Amino acid sequence: MNKPFVKMFEICTGYYFYDIGKNCIMAVNRGVYRYIQELCKYGYEVFEDKYKDNQDVDYLTIKRLRQKNYLSNNKPVEIYHPYTDFAEEYVNSNLNNLILQVTQMCNFNCAYCPYAGNGKFDRGHYNKAMPWDIAQRAVDLLIKNSRNSKELSIGFYGGEPLLEYQL
Repeated sequence: MNKPFVKMFEICTGYYFYDIGKNCIMAVNRGVYRYIQELCKYGYEVFEDKYKDNQDVDYLTIKRLRQKNYLSNNKPVEIYHPYTDFAEEYVNSNLNNLILQVTQMCNFNCAYCPYAGNGKFDRGHYNKAMPWDIAQRAVDLLIKNSRNSKELSIGFYGGEPLLEYQL
């Protein structure tokens, strides 16, 4: 069964579909959105047979979209970026930044912090610290993969990273 290769979604501002073949998001009205839902559910053949004599404005919009190659069932076989051949070498020689989460502990427990564990979905501060060997391996990786970088930076993240000052 041939169906369009799209992802549909609605939010408070309206109805949309992401056309994967065209790589774009289209805003549509509710009627067009419902037609696309049917098209996705039943496929082109059943949909066309069901609405062959329809002159509804929203249906005609679907026909115009299809004439412009939207709502296609063509799936990309391969996505190839022009720099794909160089990506691995680039990553392996141009690193310039490292962020270490040295601890999840915090001595502040601020009410506004999303990690304070005050909300239903918040992550709490846990008594975890990064072992020295992990930090050392991370710095070694940065140095090994930064031969084309003029400057290097290391950031410390937590909890409160100064609780692991020795590290």
